[in-house]
Amino acid sequence: MDYDTDGIDDVIAGSIYEDIYLFRGLGKGKFAKRKLLRDKNNNPIKGGYCCTTELVDLDGDGDLDLVCANRISKAKWFENIGTRSAPEFDSVSRSLPMAKGAGSITGSNAAYTDWDGDGKRDLVVGSEYGRIVWHRNVGQDNQPKFSAARQLLEDPGFERIKEGDIPKVHGSRAKVTIIDYDNDGLRDILLGDFTSCTYDTRPPLTKEEKKKKEALEAELDELQNKAYYDEINQLSRQLREATQPIKGLQQALNARLKPTPNLLVDGDFGPKTKNALSQFQRLNKLPASGQLDTATKKALGLLNLQAGNLEEIARIKARQEELRRPANELYQKLRPYRTTGYKSHGWVWFYRQLPSRAVDLTKEVLAAKPATRTEEVTLRTLASHTSVAPGQEFKVALNFQIADGWHIYGPKKGESYLPTKIEWKLPKGTVMKAVQWPKPLLVNSGESVQPTYEGTITVLVTFIAPKDAKVNSQLKLAAKVNWQVCRELLCKLGVAKIETNIAVGASAARESTSAP
Repeated sequence: MDYDTDGIDDVIAGSIYEDIYLFRGLGKGKFAKRKLLRDKNNNPIKGGYCCTTELVDLDGDGDLDLVCANRISKAKWFENIGTRSAPEFDSVSRSLPMAKGAGSITGSNAAYTDWDGDGKRDLVVGSEYGRIVWHRNVGQDNQPKFSAARQLLEDPGFERIKEGDIPKVHGSRAKVTIIDYDNDGLRDILLGDFTSCTYDTRPPLTKEEKKKKEALEAELDELQNKAYYDEINQLSRQLREATQPIKGLQQALNARLKPTPNLLVDGDFGPKTKNALSQFQRLNKLPASGQLDTATKKALGLLNLQAGNLEEIARIKARQEELRRPANELYQKLRPYRTTGYKSHGWVWFYRQLPSRAVDLTKEVLAAKPATRTEEVTLRTLASHTSVAPGQEFKVALNFQIADGWHIYGPKKGESYLPTKIEWKLPKGTVMKAVQWPKPLLVNSGESVQPTYEGTITVLVTFIAPKDAKVNSQLKLAAKVNWQVCRELLCKLGVAKIETNIAVGASAARESTSAP
């Protein structure tokens, strides 16, 4: 796109380390050396981990604003406070404008396009775990307000495929481009993704090898218990807090030194940061100690910045290494007993948009029960009937609402995660007929493929009331639900006790008439 209205297309690209780069077009397919995109205060604009960018006129003032999406946090935008030909971006990011109650937008990239053809540009968003959703613009084209997400494509399979096979469904880290690919007047989806595959590394294990593998896995399970994960997470939080001052120093040095040293803002007070600090001290005629003393803080304009406790940081890292070493040693011992390996492939998919047609949607009507909430997960129980007859089949649904950026795991035990467990306590004679989980998003962690869930999911359980249930009594269905909820390297354990009461009628049972 033409960033500066000089008639030549330019390129703006995000990066894995949050920075955004501008490649000015020189014509004839050539581009100038990349330059960091900076805000009005000359600080590098941070778009988030593995960010992607869009330039759109989000506020309807005739210039192009910067919209950033990334793999792990909410999408945001930076207002262009300059002009169309000379962009200048505000230093403070904003959340994308949402309709009341619509929540926020998360995703690995956001395509700004009029998806439904109503003359107002919407957002079509790809995600880290493969979902493709549409946020409809329910405001005006030049003053948008985006609705809650509506899924456009089915959940991806992220299949375990043999090396060289073509997967049947798309994978994760989905990036979307909206274009009329086949010139039929309808907007189609071009989708790039990341897909794992598995391949055989050795013949099947012998009986003795299987026993050895099981013993090592049991030892690993015993080591990586709740106390282990609690301490790991606590140390991660302590390290983030302890390194924050150093991150502030690195940002200040990137902004004040010309040319910028392009320090990685990682909180590590290593040789590159020390050298940059020494350079700043020499330029400002200060002792080049490479340490953040009072005079240096004053020259940087960071009088309130603390140098950070380097000894504390070293202690935390040493303890992290001490905790992880036995587990890493066990993983190394397990390697000879792994019979499969993993590789990754990138694919590009074409999804043709079909002409609009009337669709008869049938929905199971469920009665909502009071919700159980934690900081990351809201659990609500739903029932298909307000009353049932003896021996009648009915359904209870468990609705999980998972906070943005977090995910939980499926019901099957894995090597590197704790499964979601639902343990029911049922009235005598009640039969649990079936449990239906939605299709998970399969994510390759490097060690294994993990079945994950994000956003809102519903687990549907089918019961049969006792044949000898007494009329005018209550069926009390109770369950204990345990889960592990994770975001990046942070994981927490959650638990909830839920209860659903269903009345027993003489014969005719009443379906619920209230929607969740």
